[in-house]
Amino acid sequence: MKKWLTLTIGTLLMTTLGLLYAWSIFRAPLTELFPDWTKSQISGTFSISIIMFCIGGVVSGQLVKKIRNQFIVVFSALIMLTGLSILPHLLDTAEPARSLLYLYLCYGAVCGISIGMSYNIIISTVIRWFPGRIGTTSGILLMGYGLGGLILGGLVNSLIDRYTVFNTFSILAVVVFAILLIGSFFIVLPKDTGAAIAVSELSASEKEADDLINYTPRRMVKDPSFIAFFVWSFAVGTGGLIVINSAAPIATYYGVAAVLGLIVSVFNGFGRIVAGSIADRFGRRKATLVIDIMMFLAAVLLYAGALRHSTLLIFIGLPLMGACFGSVPALLASFVNNFYGPKHYSINLAVTTFSIIPSAIIGPILSSKLEEKFGDTYDTTFLLVILMAVITLISGFAIAHFAKKRGVEK
Repeated sequence: MKKWLTLTIGTLLMTTLGLLYAWSIFRAPLTELFPDWTKSQISGTFSISIIMFCIGGVVSGQLVKKIRNQFIVVFSALIMLTGLSILPHLLDTAEPARSLLYLYLCYGAVCGISIGMSYNIIISTVIRWFPGRIGTTSGILLMGYGLGGLILGGLVNSLIDRYTVFNTFSILAVVVFAILLIGSFFIVLPKDTGAAIAVSELSASEKEADDLINYTPRRMVKDPSFIAFFVWSFAVGTGGLIVINSAAPIATYYGVAAVLGLIVSVFNGFGRIVAGSIADRFGRRKATLVIDIMMFLAAVLLYAGALRHSTLLIFIGLPLMGACFGSVPALLASFVNNFYGPKHYSINLAVTTFSIIPSAIIGPILSSKLEEKFGDTYDTTFLLVILMAVITLISGFAIAHFAKKRGVEK
C-alpha cells in the first residue's frame, strides 16, 4: 500500500513541477505590461529554464550522495519559494531592460534549477519502489509532469485574470512550496533498499563486476550507446517540438479546431505511460522501435495532409507526434537503468536529460523560421520532421545493436 501512496504523491508533485511548461500563460500578460520586450526576448525565459532544469538535475544527483532525498525536495522548494516571491518586487514597468534580466534570473534560472532538482529526485526515488516496472512507473510520473502545464495553465490563467500577473507569482510561490514541502515526507526510499556497500569493502572481483554493471557519468558519456541514444532523443525531441510549437496555427490552417493543440498535450502525457509500459512488458528495444515507426508514420501523414490539404491526416498526425515526443523521457528513465546500472542512476539520469537542451532551442527556432519564410504552408516544415524521423530510425537501430551486443535487453 505504501508504494502506491508514494507513486500517487510523486505524480502529484510532478504535476506541480509542470509549472515549467505553463510558462506560455505568462507571456501575453507580461507582454502587455512590457511592450518593449520582443517575442524572442521573452521566449528566452523558457530556454533558460530548460538549461537550468538540466543543471538542477545534476546538482541533486550529486547532493543525493550526502543528503536524504526528502531534504533535497524541501531545499528545492525553498529555492522556488525565493525566486517566485521576490520576482513581483523586482519587476518594474518603468525599467523593462532590468526587469527582463530579473525575469530570466528568478523564473528562468532559479525556478528552472529548483524544478530540475525535485524532478530528478522524485523519479529516482519512486521507481525504487517498483523495480520490475521502472518504465511504467516513470511513465506515470512523467504523464503527471507533462499534463502539469495543461492543468496548471488553466489555474494560472484564472489567477492572472483575478489577481494580476504579479500577485499570481506570489500566490504560486506559496502554493507550490506548500505542496512540495508536504509531499517531501513521502519521497523516501523503501526500507529494504539498504545502505550502499562501500567500494573499499568489495573484493577485487566484486569491484570488477560492479564496474561492469554500474557506469559512472564520465564513463557513460563516452560509451557509444549513450551517443546513439542522445542522437535518438534529440531527433525525436526536435521533430516533436517543430510540430508542437506550431500545433495551434497548423490545426487552424488545415481546418482543425485550434483546441487540437490541447489534445496534442494530452497525447504527450499518455505517450509517456504507453512507452514505459511497452518497455516493461516487451523490452525497451521494442518500445523504441514502436516509437520510431509511429514518428515516421506521423511525419508522413502530416506531409501528405499538407500536400492534399487533408484535415483527417493532420488530425491523426498531430496527436501521434505528441505521443512520440512524450515517450522520450519515459524511455530515457528505463534506458539509463538498463544500460548503466542503478548505482549512479540519479546523476546519470540527470546527465542524459541534457539532450532536451538542443531540442528545446533548435526545434522552436526552426519552426518559427520556416513559418516566417513560407507563411502558412507547412509542407516544408513536415519534410524536416520526416528527416528527423529518419534520423530517429537510424539511431534507434544503433541503440538496439548496442543493447544486443551487451545483453542488456531481451
